[in-house]
Amino acid sequence: MLVAREEFVIELRGLEAGNSREITRIPLSHEKVRVLKRTVVTNEVSVRRERIEEIKHIEVPVRAEKLHITKTGDVVMREE
Repeated sequence: MLVAREEFVIELRGLEAGNSREITRIPLSHEKVRVLKRTVVTNEVSVRRERIEEIKHIEVPVRAEKLHITKTGDVVMREE
């Protein structure tokens, strides 16, 4: 990542040979790097519950039951 800055540069040089050189740098502006992390929606999920009813035919042998009636007292019985 390229980050730039600006400086004001003052260079002082002597006119005679062998003289020293002095450089002064004054920062004017600079760029700062900022890293930002955020959540991004990439997919959407839908969940639902469904009730399914179906008819199943079941074949099971049924036991035969016999009714035994005992009469006590004056009971009138009729058949239907």
